[in-house]
Amino acid sequence: MYNDAAFCGGYQLQRVLGACVRPCLYVGIEPSFILFREPECNGLVERLHGLWNQVVWNQRRLRGFAQVQRTQPRFRAWYVTHEAWPTTPRPAGYRILTAPQAAALPEALSITAGRIHFLRWVTPDGTIRLLKELWRVPPRLEGHYFWATLVTYEQRLRIYYQPATDRLMRLVKEYPWPLSEPVQPVRLSFQRPLRWRRMSTML
Repeated sequence: MYNDAAFCGGYQLQRVLGACVRPCLYVGIEPSFILFREPECNGLVERLHGLWNQVVWNQRRLRGFAQVQRTQPRFRAWYVTHEAWPTTPRPAGYRILTAPQAAALPEALSITAGRIHFLRWVTPDGTIRLLKELWRVPPRLEGHYFWATLVTYEQRLRIYYQPATDRLMRLVKEYPWPLSEPVQPVRLSFQRPLRWRRMSTML
C-alpha cells in the first residue's frame, strides 16, 4: 500500500494505526507499505489505476462524488470477472470475504494481533521514517533499503536487512513499540499460518 494518511493512519500523530490497517489485521492480512514517493514499487495498484481510467474516466462523465461512489461497486464487479483478472498476480493465500464475514465486521475495530510491514530507505543520518517517527539503524548501512516489521502482539518493531538477493534477511535492530490499547487475538475463522515472505523489492 501507499503511505498516504488514508492508509497509514495520519501525518499529525505518532503511532496511529488507521482505519485501513485495522480491518486488514482483523481478517488476518499483513499490510505492506511501499517506499515514499516511489509508486512504481506497487505495479499491481498502478495497473488497477490504469484500468479505472480506461473503463471509467475515459468512458463517462461523472457529475459528482456520489456518482463516483455508485460507480465503484460496478467497476469492482467488472474487474473481478474481466478477462485480465486471472493473469493478475495474487498474493499467496488470497481470498475475498464472504458476504456474512463482511457484514459481521465491527464498526469500531481495536488492534488485532498481526504484523505490519514497511519498505524503507535509510537516510544519510542513519534513520528510517515510519508512522510519524524516526528510527535509527546501523549508520554503516545508510543509503540501503530495509524491511521494518511492526509485530502488534509483541509490541515490537523489528528492522531487517537483506545484503544480497541470494542472502536471507537478517535482523539488525529491534525496538519496543508499546500500544495504548489492548491487542485482540485473531478470530479462528481468519487465522492463517505465520510465514516470512521473500521480498523481491528489497534490492
